Amino acid sequence: MTDDERTLAYAADITLDEVGAFIDELANEYKFVAIFVFATAAAPETAINLDVATVNSRIARLGNFLAIQSFSNVPTHQDWELLLPVYIRGRRAAFLRLKNIPVSEEPPQVYLDRNARPFTLKKVNAAFSRLSKKLDLPIPISLETIAWVVARQSMLERLAMPQHDPSFCRH
Repeated sequence: MTDDERTLAYAADITLDEVGAFIDELANEYKFVAIFVFATAAAPETAINLDVATVNSRIARLGNFLAIQSFSNVPTHQDWELLLPVYIRGRRAAFLRLKNIPVSEEPPQVYLDRNARPFTLKKVNAAFSRLSKKLDLPIPISLETIAWVVARQSMLERLAMPQHDPSFCRH
């Protein structure tokens, strides 16, 4: 069993509330990519490689909600409509201005480290691992763990929804 398989096997014991508490403890540098994965259950690689042009293009074509839904692995989340537009036009833009990075030289990725460079999955998961150890968590939390826990919770909620009576038929 690989480390990733072992982590996901243990992740069955992690609750949505525990993931939320972990995200609250993250440094701002990592918090927003974690919130994106928490709200969408998107694959970590998708979150890390998400680029501004793709997001803006989808928002222009589909609107905020459907654009974010197109990146998501769960049916809905209350914060979708504001999630990326507010981050890109607000926090990210202010951060790049603070770093004196001209628009023509902006990195294409949505989520950037404190030096305004794109994240790598290895770097993000290393930071998550350090925080997991600092918090003395029995199971280290990674972006993949967050996505898995959120997707599992979404599936459980859908299974708990009332089912239609099979005898009901529209003609």
